[in-house]
Amino acid sequence: MGSGCCKFGEKGEGKCVRVGREDEGTSSNRPELGGVVLALQSAVLNEDALLLCDNKAVLRVIRKWVGQGGKATLGTAPDADILREIICLLTQRVRAGRDTFLIKVKSHRGEPIHERADTLAEEGRTISDDDKRWDDRTDRMTFEVQKGDTTVRSVWTNSVRNAFRTQAGCAKLQKVRAMTATHWTERVWYRHNQHWLQASKEGAEASKSGSFKDEKAWDRKCFEDLDQRRMGRPATGTWSTCLDEKRANNLGTND
Repeated sequence: MGSGCCKFGEKGEGKCVRVGREDEGTSSNRPELGGVVLALQSAVLNEDALLLCDNKAVLRVIRKWVGQGGKATLGTAPDADILREIICLLTQRVRAGRDTFLIKVKSHRGEPIHERADTLAEEGRTISDDDKRWDDRTDRMTFEVQKGDTTVRSVWTNSVRNAFRTQAGCAKLQKVRAMTATHWTERVWYRHNQHWLQASKEGAEASKSGSFKDEKAWDRKCFEDLDQRRMGRPATGTWSTCLDEKRANNLGTND
């Protein structure tokens, strides 16, 4: 993750940094908070400062620490390491009698200053591991979420929770479909005679093609076939699910 900031009116002026602790997630809040630190460090202490940011969530987090409002604590803040620096820098400016304005702006609207900050943030991502800032791990448990061919690491979030639920739904769905494969074998694969079992035409074709070797595809095929045949008995048990299969195939958990 990279952070960047540039200063209006000073050509070529800008800072960038690589933000660490990626193994706990890649929330956009951390690099945005890092950018606020760089901006506050660039601001002249004896002058008022106007900071432009396109992340409303970041401004909401910082807002807890200024003016009047509810009690804020860093004890449960996921980005306390960066917030602590922001609070210290803001406190210095307050003691110096200077005002600091943080304004929400729309992103990717062609604003030169903002586009330059985004470019610097991309440069920050290329900084070496040895020069990362805010890289100390916390004691929070991390999870791996599989999204297609990509593995994403994160601490506990709503996305991780939803991935666990989806994985549980996938496991239940696969278990029920496995039951249909057993039923299809009993009802379709073999013909029941008085003293022996003889493979049916469908069973012989399945055996010859080897399609039953792909467990997931075979279970699904058996379900669809039994459902179409309507043999007077259910293809599975009475359990059902509204799981979105397209989403289920793209999400899973490793931990």
